[in-house]
Amino acid sequence: MVGLGFASRASAIVFFGLVGGFGNGCYQAVDLALAVDTLPDAAEAARYLGVWGVGAFVGVCLGPLFGAPLLYAFGQVGAPEPPANGQLGYLALFTYGSLAIFASALVLVKKVRLGVS
Repeated sequence: MVGLGFASRASAIVFFGLVGGFGNGCYQAVDLALAVDTLPDAAEAARYLGVWGVGAFVGVCLGPLFGAPLLYAFGQVGAPEPPANGQLGYLALFTYGSLAIFASALVLVKKVRLGVS
């Protein structure tokens, strides 16, 4: 994601987009397999996977709430007039996204190691 924020040529944007898409596809496949393998009750699989699916998209709903102001504020730097979305805005957006993913991973890994549910 950070590499995509630094990309300024179309070929670099396509490259980082493909790398990110491939990585996300691999992650989603493994994530779904782990979710299905760890269900506590097979008879209630639809309910558990429904809750898991809703939880998976909370970030998608909240992302624009935090990302749009970042894109707007940093996109104005060096831009002549609004609404300009300069490269610095996207760099701030992708950096924030990377940090948010890293922070949530740290919290989740800590809870898994401690056995907290």
